Amino acid sequence: MRELARVVSFLLSIYNIMILVRIITSWIQPVRPVKNSSVLDIIARFTDPFLNIFRRVRFLRFQRFDFSVLLALMSISIVQNIISTYSVTGKMSVGYILATIVQSLWWSFFSIFLGIIIILLIIRLVLTYKRTPNTVQYTMLLNQWLQKVLDLVHTSIFSGKAVSDRTLLYTATILGVLLYIALMNLIQIAVRYLVQLPF
Repeated sequence: MRELARVVSFLLSIYNIMILVRIITSWIQPVRPVKNSSVLDIIARFTDPFLNIFRRVRFLRFQRFDFSVLLALMSISIVQNIISTYSVTGKMSVGYILATIVQSLWWSFFSIFLGIIIILLIIRLVLTYKRTPNTVQYTMLLNQWLQKVLDLVHTSIFSGKAVSDRTLLYTATILGVLLYIALMNLIQIAVRYLVQLPF
C-alpha cells in the first residue's frame, strides 16, 4: 500500500508540472496558435478539465487577479502531502489531514493574497510622496484595486471621519502587517494542535 502511495505521489508531481506548463503556455501564446502541437494539446486535454472546476468559482477572481489556478495547485499539493506522508510513515490521522489543509490554505492562498494587498498598500503609500503626472495613473489604478480595503479601514478605524490619504494608508498598511503576523501565529498554533489529535 505504501508503494502505491509513492507512485500516486509521483504522478501528482508530474500532474502539477503539467498544470504549470499549461499555465505558462496560456500566458505566452504565440501570435498565431500552432495547430496540432501534440505535446501542448495533450497537456491541455489532461489539465483543462481539472482547472475548469476552479475557474468556475467566481470569488476566486479579484479585479484583475485570478486565484483559481492557485487553488487548483494547492488542492493537488494537499493531496500529495497527505499521500507522501503516508508513503513514508505508513500512518495517517484526521488531525494530520486537517493540519495539512489548514497550513496549505494559509501558505498557498491567504498569505499570498494578504501579502499582495500589503505590497500594494506600500506602493500606494510611496506614491503619495512622489506626485508626478506619471504616478497619477498608477495611483488611480491602485485606488481601484484597494478601494474595498481602504473603505473598510476608513469606516472601522476612523468611523468615516475625514483623514488624509497618508494617514489612511499608514493605518491600513500597519493593520495589514499586524493581521498577517497574527494569522501566521494562529495558523501555527492550530497546526500544532491538529497534528496532536489522537484520531
